[in-house]
Amino acid sequence: GPDTTQENNKRALLILAGQSLTNVARPNNVITDYLEFENYDDNRDFEQQPIRIGTDAALKAPFNDRVVVVDQNSW
Repeated sequence: GPDTTQENNKRALLILAGQSLTNVARPNNVITDYLEFENYDDNRDFEQQPIRIGTDAALKAPFNDRVVVVDQNSW
């Protein structure tokens, strides 16, 4: 049957790219300058982390994506 867990009930979401992390002029075609970690690979897994500007891989930093749930299933 359908996956009814809270994590997998999203019907629509927005992922908004934050400020350039590499200081490369935009627009450009470097996806990692726009989105970080799970948000830039080619699958349907997305993540939200606390906004961090430092560099620390253990904290998944830097991270400045904003994830907004627009609609979700109510089971």
